[in-house]
Amino acid sequence: MFNHHDGFNHAVFSTLNHVGLGTRITIFFDSTNRTGKFQGIQHGNAVLTTDSGSLFFIPVNRIVAVSIP
Repeated sequence: MFNHHDGFNHAVFSTLNHVGLGTRITIFFDSTNRTGKFQGIQHGNAVLTTDSGSLFFIPVNRIVAVSIP
């Protein structure tokens, strides 16, 4: 269940808190997605490193889904 009433998606945050560092995941947000190795949550952002080495900071409150293969 998603809880956006306060602008923060607690279900996504809770899910990401259970993902191990270095796990390959796909994050869906803002009508796009990014796939990479999960590096943790920093200052309200999910941090991903892509295969090309790019680092992405994705605000948790903009994430609509997470795929963990």
